[in-house]
Amino acid sequence: MNNAKIWILITGIVVIGSAALLYSMIRSREIEKAAFIVQIQELNGRLSEIERLKTEMETLKKDKTEAETKMRSEVSALEEQLGDSKKNEALFKSKVDALLKEKDSLSKYIENNTAIVAKLNKKIEALEKERDQALSDSRNEAASAFSFVDPMNENPASSASVDMSSPKVPMGAKLANEEIVDLGRIIVHATTHEAARVEHVNPLYGFI
Repeated sequence: MNNAKIWILITGIVVIGSAALLYSMIRSREIEKAAFIVQIQELNGRLSEIERLKTEMETLKKDKTEAETKMRSEVSALEEQLGDSKKNEALFKSKVDALLKEKDSLSKYIENNTAIVAKLNKKIEALEKERDQALSDSRNEAASAFSFVDPMNENPASSASVDMSSPKVPMGAKLANEEIVDLGRIIVHATTHEAARVEHVNPLYGFI
């Protein structure tokens, strides 16, 4: 009887110990499970953050690719513009060189023309002087012709005051008996109703 009680007591103690051990194990498992769940939640949060970062990285990669493509196109356009600018610069340089050559040619041409104009001005001045001298000589000859005095008349004053009632004596008539004047061939043309022009006045005889 005592042995049975002892065995019951030992069994009870073993059962209680096993139950306590089992409870402690279950409690530990629940704690571990809760900790594991917390870790899983943390990992899920981290995974979500990683997915968000991955999405952002993909977006950044896409934006980077688009930006690189745009940059390449802009660089190509700038290189093309630079090439056009170089061509235009070369064209403008050739035009400037041509204009400079043309300027030099025009400067030389102007210098030559200036020298020619100076010579022509001198010639014109000389011709004007000759013209003025010729006009002066013509005026003097005309004046001397209209103021002609018969060299055979010994009294110029009386010749100047000839009596208008007396018959007119042709100019140089008194020389007719002493000297024969050859008038050459005189040709009379039909009238053109235009004013006559004095070509020459003989200073000695007054012939027009």
